[in-house]
Amino acid sequence: MVEDQAVVALDLQRTLREAGYRVLGPAISLPAVEGLLARGRIDGAIVDADAGRLAFVLADRLADASVPVLFLADGANPLPARHAGAPILEKPFSRPRLLEALENVLAAPRLAEEAQPYAVSPPPPSWPRVFPQL
Repeated sequence: MVEDQAVVALDLQRTLREAGYRVLGPAISLPAVEGLLARGRIDGAIVDADAGRLAFVLADRLADASVPVLFLADGANPLPARHAGAPILEKPFSRPRLLEALENVLAAPRLAEEAQPYAVSPPPPSWPRVFPQL
């Protein structure tokens, strides 16, 4: 979680823990994000887009590590081009909307992985004859 306001960060932590999530952070610096990434796999991240330029530097690092990101935003400013297609949860939001948005973000990589087709070799140019010609 990347959130610069302590009260909001604590509320998000409580909400997510009550819903059964293991919460890392808040991380409000690049070294903090690097430390969390070094500790192991991160399934997803919540980033407050209204936390300024640093929020996007941290989101870039998370994206580089293939961590899906859910942005929280007031809708006043668009996301930078790199994150233009990322999911956004508009403030203010309810607890059910937060949990639904987070679940969608966490499910997206699993769904994409399941949708990958199996590699199949093309047929040979000439199929061998199974039965002799009569």
